[in-house]
Amino acid sequence: MYADVSIVAIGERHGWSLQHDFFAQLVCDPRFPGTVDDIVVEFANSRLQPIIDAYVDGEAITTAQLASVWRESTQRSGVWDHPAYARFFGLIRAVNARLPAERRLRVLAGDPPIDYGTVTSFNECSDLAPTCYEYWIQRRETNFTDVVAREVLARDRTALLIAGAGHFVRRIDPGPPPSIAQMLEADHAAPTLVVVPHLGFGAADPISEARFEGWPTPGIARLDGTWLGVLDSCLLDAEIGSQPSAPCAGTHTFHDVIDAYLYLGYP
Repeated sequence: MYADVSIVAIGERHGWSLQHDFFAQLVCDPRFPGTVDDIVVEFANSRLQPIIDAYVDGEAITTAQLASVWRESTQRSGVWDHPAYARFFGLIRAVNARLPAERRLRVLAGDPPIDYGTVTSFNECSDLAPTCYEYWIQRRETNFTDVVAREVLARDRTALLIAGAGHFVRRIDPGPPPSIAQMLEADHAAPTLVVVPHLGFGAADPISEARFEGWPTPGIARLDGTWLGVLDSCLLDAEIGSQPSAPCAGTHTFHDVIDAYLYLGYP
């Protein structure tokens, strides 16, 4: 994946065990630390970066201290309490324990440095004020991009980015702000390989769905010159077993918005 880019961004379905098994397989591959320097994740508060650094370097960090990294993020739903995320940090710690200091992986927190001790309003407040919760929510993608620019690109390093796919998929239609990948490419001249996992097309395109029969798991494919690349991008919002709310007939293709497709089986 890193043959022609230094940044690979893999969209994550939150808490999906098959995908986190893939991440475990990836980071535990002995070739990974020789290829990738940093992993930037959505599920950690960048204010608490010192805790992450200490933990993955093997220092004594309590369970409560480590959990604060994701529990004090901008996401208040508890989504990061899924055991996959604690497991992820533990895997990096275990991988690093076998590596010399200069080759150890660094995990970088991409979420804004929110401090709930200073947030006084959660509703009907100005998103220009740091005391307003919405201020931090609105800065999720720009903060993630800034972390990559400062900690990875400025230091001439390579990185794996992990966040919900919607944060990486390129936004072609006018209106929405650019995605993380688009900001990295436009503002920092950093070509980014955007990879999205297959969740199933369901009733939206059963013919294309059938073409995955016999694919290896995990399997990853670049989209250049493939049947996947010309599929309608609205299929990225479909899911196995789902019924389409409207015919899938957009104006963009997979290749317009992503670069590669990851097949892991089905949720």
